[in-house]
Amino acid sequence: MYMRNACLKALTLALAVIGWATSTNQAQAQLFTTLIDFNSTWKYDRSGNDLGTAWRANTYNDTSWQSGPGLLGFEEGAAIPPIRRRLPSGFGTTFPGPLSQVVTTYYFRATFNFSGSTNVPGFALYATNLVDDGCAIYLNGRLAGGVRMPATFNAATLFTGPAAEGQRDVVNLTNFLRNGQNTIAVEVHQSSATSSDVVLGMKLVAITPQALIITNQPQSQTVSAGDPVTFTVSVQGGPVIYRWQKDGANLNSTSNTLTIASAQLANAGNYRVSVSNTVNAVTSSVAVLTVSADTEGPKVARAVVDNGFGSNSVNVVFDEALNSTSARTIGNYRLVPVGNTNVSIQITNILYSTALGALLQVSNTDLNWNPRGSYFLVLNRIADSKGNNIAPFTRVPVSIQITTNLTQMSDTWNYYDFNFFDPNGINIYTNTVNPWYGTNYVIDVNWGTGQGIFYFDPNAQGLVCAGDTYARQISVQDEPTLFRRTFNMPAGFGTNGSFRLRYVVDDGMVVYLNGVEIHRYNMPAGPLTYLSKALTTFNPVTCVTNVTVPVSGLKTGTNVLAAAVYQAAASEFDTIFGLEMDGVFLSTPTMPILEPATNQLRLTYSYTRGTRNLVVSWPTNFNGYSLVAKSALGTDTQWIQVSDQSNPYTNSVPTNGFRFFNIKKL
Repeated sequence: MYMRNACLKALTLALAVIGWATSTNQAQAQLFTTLIDFNSTWKYDRSGNDLGTAWRANTYNDTSWQSGPGLLGFEEGAAIPPIRRRLPSGFGTTFPGPLSQVVTTYYFRATFNFSGSTNVPGFALYATNLVDDGCAIYLNGRLAGGVRMPATFNAATLFTGPAAEGQRDVVNLTNFLRNGQNTIAVEVHQSSATSSDVVLGMKLVAITPQALIITNQPQSQTVSAGDPVTFTVSVQGGPVIYRWQKDGANLNSTSNTLTIASAQLANAGNYRVSVSNTVNAVTSSVAVLTVSADTEGPKVARAVVDNGFGSNSVNVVFDEALNSTSARTIGNYRLVPVGNTNVSIQITNILYSTALGALLQVSNTDLNWNPRGSYFLVLNRIADSKGNNIAPFTRVPVSIQITTNLTQMSDTWNYYDFNFFDPNGINIYTNTVNPWYGTNYVIDVNWGTGQGIFYFDPNAQGLVCAGDTYARQISVQDEPTLFRRTFNMPAGFGTNGSFRLRYVVDDGMVVYLNGVEIHRYNMPAGPLTYLSKALTTFNPVTCVTNVTVPVSGLKTGTNVLAAAVYQAAASEFDTIFGLEMDGVFLSTPTMPILEPATNQLRLTYSYTRGTRNLVVSWPTNFNGYSLVAKSALGTDTQWIQVSDQSNPYTNSVPTNGFRFFNIKKL
């Protein structure tokens, strides 16, 4: 049986999954102690003799046995690309072919030292094995676990081979660990009398839970109805089980954050979180959430010419959903050239949706309109979905898009395709303190350098991206292949914008900018680990184009771009990666200063006794001031934004309840 098992990782799969996405994981603060690594030295007997049971004991005399570093064994034939291509230099110790076809069992022994307590609740031993075909594992003379091991066996017993080559063999061993020197003994069995190969590789890890300490408590917050809320707790120690509560009742959130997408009055209350593991449990302080009714009008996030909708359009994006009638009313908008505020550009139509915002169509016959010119908008009487009006005479600059190329398919990247003799090996995938995709990570000699497009393509899929070709062949693996490069951001482009991506990937991909995930392709939702798989297989692969990704956190000068490319299944070993990226940024004009000095702010009013109406107004060039009101003076009452504000504003006395008015700048 030709062995294709790629189980080369020491992870605590049964205890907790170590994540390398941006969320906090449950296992990051445990103490991991590597007792045996894949390249540790073993003694072995391949004589084919039945050694009985004495060879398992710590006191057994194995001085006559041969020895060598792992990976140990013998493989032959063309049907083993995962082993041959992952280890171009061969095994750590290559057996010179099988002694004979009748060798059913091979024997291996190694020693290691351990210092520390083995009695901590939750203490665990995990062995990650590369084994052909199955094995029994003894620790200090006692059977501690095995891979495809039958309930009863002897030296002549054939062990069943793996159901699918390439599966991971991670075993939780019974804890027979001692302080001081320990002996691990492994007998590897064939699956048939004619099996011609044998392999043993092992990484043994001790995992010790650590006591929990809350280092950052969740904080109290006051928000308006509809605002998002996130409570966060930081914990030292691990592993961690989180349980959030509101007013003493358990909630569903089981991570270090509790998120409320749109807080409502019913969400107000007292929140806390308990963190626990097998060592101890700690409860956080109480964080009070106060939710007030939404009385504030909408605000403009940005106004952009074109934005993908044509050069005679202005896309106005708001911070909340609008009353659609007010959003579509042309008279509520005035488009003005920066250099001539006496001119208004003709708006012919307005489309609106919550996702789109307001899309203003500009007359293509207006001689004052230039899609690359400088303009600003004046907005009035636009209401949110709760009826709160925008601040009268709100002015916002109108931006235009600037596009610059940041990467090409053929650019140079650093890349990491896993080699299990790399002493840092699995830490590259699991380090959450200084992750491989972060800005502070420093690549080492185990990373390669090459030009895209990168590939390992045994199925000869070829490419469909016109003008681009394969450039750098990389090795086969079922773990993610990692890529990093930097690009320079010119000055004056700001920290926010969007990336326009074009890429070819087999099979799935996650992209990071300056340590933060910005895009996923053909990948499941939620936290990912190096064991995660893409959703589907593509054969042939296709070129994905015109993908727009909004980004923030850009830096003038050097930025870090990183990508992880995933396989779709354990039986998949092809990898393809090429990425081209344009940056799309906004150039925003400086608006003229139109409003008077602050010391000239004033409200005027008129009062008609018969109709009992109070009319409040202020100069129209007081850009973006909101009208606020109180029912009584004094510090015990707060100024509240008038929901139906306008300039001028008519108040029915005393029906509306407001008697005192002021204006404030947003």
